[in-house]
Amino acid sequence: TIRSTANIILNTLKVRSLFDCIVAGDEVANGKPSLDMHFAAAEYLNILPADTLVLDDSETTLAAAQKACFQTLKIAGPVDLKFNLKELFKVL
Repeated sequence: TIRSTANIILNTLKVRSLFDCIVAGDEVANGKPSLDMHFAAAEYLNILPADTLVLDDSETTLAAAQKACFQTLKIAGPVDLKFNLKELFKVL
């Protein structure tokens, strides 16, 4: 997703403030299904992939993320994202 679209979705769902870092597909050399966005976010935050959470609806991306030691959460779309984030932050 490009930055402008990501901002619209996250702001509309009122979840933007829940993220420490967001990297969009138009900000890296290779977009989905590449993990460039995820590695860029981990590098920006100075943390290991194992200490990050990849939220995605693509089985291919989630499988690649798990293989690269990222934590993963499958989402179905924007509404599911909002629900899962609210539930996730209750646990954290």
